[in-house]
Amino acid sequence: MQAGDAGVALGETLASWETAGPASGDRFVERLFVTWSLLHGLVGLLLDEQLPRDVVRRVPPDGLVRTAMRVLREGILPVG
Repeated sequence: MQAGDAGVALGETLASWETAGPASGDRFVERLFVTWSLLHGLVGLLLDEQLPRDVVRRVPPDGLVRTAMRVLREGILPVG
């Protein structure tokens, strides 16, 4: 997968989350690149083995990515 392909896939995911009209404009581009940057950072930490081993053992990489995407979508602070 090339970087452009990853951007397209991520853009499609973000567009599927849109609830208020079409996914376009500067705001969408901001969200796309912030999301891409955060996931890139997580993957970099995993590949460079910078996360504590006990964390990686308890939470597999795909679980960390799912959690990152959920936090991006829903926010980091619990509601209520």
